[in-house]
Amino acid sequence: MKSSLKHRRKKEQIVSAARSVFKSYGYKKTTMNDIAKTAGKGKSSIYYYFDSKDAIFKSVILSEARIYRNNVLDSISGIENPHKKLKKYIMIRLQTDRILSNFHRAINDPDLRHIKFVKKLKDLYDREEFSIFRGILEDGVK
Repeated sequence: MKSSLKHRRKKEQIVSAARSVFKSYGYKKTTMNDIAKTAGKGKSSIYYYFDSKDAIFKSVILSEARIYRNNVLDSISGIENPHKKLKKYIMIRLQTDRILSNFHRAINDPDLRHIKFVKKLKDLYDREEFSIFRGILEDGVK
């Protein structure tokens, strides 16, 4: 049990370091050496936890996608007035765009669409955003 928790914490540490590296250099220019150096680990240690840069990038993007979704849903969940809900939604979305730049860069950068999970995530994000937005508008019509 302890080793599993330790393993998960080390992976989270690598993902956290990778978030900042991908944010600074972008996906294409980031190397495994950059991630290892920022994480304070050897490159071989990074490969023990992740088999490729794509795998790390996927973990970074999925982590940021969860944060984004939770931020949006938490911020609008208690608001009854559709006008205020829409305003809050737009505000939190703009704020989150700046904080979670890897996620937003991945879903908006056509050069990253060749990565299979990015395409799937973009499709899921579009459907979910449409659903949230539609729900707010339907509440406004009612």
